[in-house]
Amino acid sequence: MADYTTDPPVASAGSLMLLSDKMTDMCQKIDKLGDIPQKLDRLDMTITQLSKDHQQTRADLLQTQTNFQSELEKIQRDVGELKTSKTRIDTLGEWFKWGGIALVSGIVGSWYTLSNDVRDTQSKTANNDQRIMIIEKQGDQTSRILDEIRNKLYERNYMSDTK
Repeated sequence: MADYTTDPPVASAGSLMLLSDKMTDMCQKIDKLGDIPQKLDRLDMTITQLSKDHQQTRADLLQTQTNFQSELEKIQRDVGELKTSKTRIDTLGEWFKWGGIALVSGIVGSWYTLSNDVRDTQSKTANNDQRIMIIEKQGDQTSRILDEIRNKLYERNYMSDTK
């Protein structure tokens, strides 16, 4: 430690030069420190802009999420409606399928019944034709017999009148 109670030692040229260099360095560093508030202002503006961009991005993401949720809900409703429509179409398809089968069965059954009825009617018609022919023959025989009887009666009456 130096004792400064007395006059300081005389400075040499080298030490003054060194002191001058150090002061120049300090002035340059102080000048650089003068630029720091401007740099801090620029950094603050950049951080503020980044913060605004971040908030805008967050708002955009929230809006996108809301839009996706509403679209998803709409799609779910549409899918529900499609499922309901498909169920209705399937039900109608089943009705038409089984109704068609029942209708075809009814038509086939009716056709079979009608065919049997036609066959029965044809056989009855043939049977009736035979009966009609028999009755006509019997009617012809009866007419001949009646003619013979009438002729005989006529002859008898004629003979008895002539006698």
